[in-house]
Amino acid sequence: MLDWVADNQVDVLGELEIAKVQQANADSEARAARDEMAVAEEAAQAAKAAADQQVAAQQGAYDAVAAQKAEYDTQLRRAQIKLLHLQGARNAYKEWVRQKAAAQQRAAAEAARKQAAAEEAARDARENAAHGNNGGGGGGHGYVRPTGGYISSCYGWRWGALHAGVDIAAPIGTPVYAATSGIVQRTGPATGFGLAIYIRGDDGAVTVYGHVNREFVSAGQRVVTGQVIAEVGNRGNSTGPHLHFEVHPGGDMYGGSTDPVPWLRARGVPMEAC
Repeated sequence: MLDWVADNQVDVLGELEIAKVQQANADSEARAARDEMAVAEEAAQAAKAAADQQVAAQQGAYDAVAAQKAEYDTQLRRAQIKLLHLQGARNAYKEWVRQKAAAQQRAAAEAARKQAAAEEAARDARENAAHGNNGGGGGGHGYVRPTGGYISSCYGWRWGALHAGVDIAAPIGTPVYAATSGIVQRTGPATGFGLAIYIRGDDGAVTVYGHVNREFVSAGQRVVTGQVIAEVGNRGNSTGPHLHFEVHPGGDMYGGSTDPVPWLRARGVPMEAC
């Protein structure tokens, strides 16, 4: 019995030893599987973190691009608005150029008409003067328009100072006529006028012709109505070619001016409204 029990116990112990070995192997495999799972989890976490970082980076890049696109859209809208303004300004400028050209054409035509009328009046005046009708007076024979062109600035106060005559715009070289017969009082340089001519008329009035380009008379010389005494210029304080024409009815050389337009009209010389 003892031998049997001993043999049987040995078998049981062997089986138990085998079971222990199997259990140890199973535990080892389980630990290995657990370690592999932990490594896999860590790899998965790392991959997830990397993916999250990449997503965040991509989102940041997308947000930057979106913000840049919004800025570009804003700039585009501003550029479109500016373009509309420029187009409007260009169209307005074209219209202004068209209107200015039309006005210049009308002014040139009017100046040519008035020039022809002035030359005709000057011829009549010279003919009358040749027949002894040199004195001042009405009827349009003793007085003429001093030059062709058109009135560009009127008599009166401007910028705090008296503009003591009228400016008649005309090209440089346009003839300047003696508005009435008289004696040349002085010619040459004059403050503000560059060159100017002062004539004391037979009626006692002094007429002044400023900014002239060239003078064809001298002090002490007698002139007759319509005689060419100078040519239009742009000398002195001038913003463009024109004749500055003054009338001093009381005979004062440098004061006592009056508006030349009604003064000439009253003596039969047509002058446009100022």
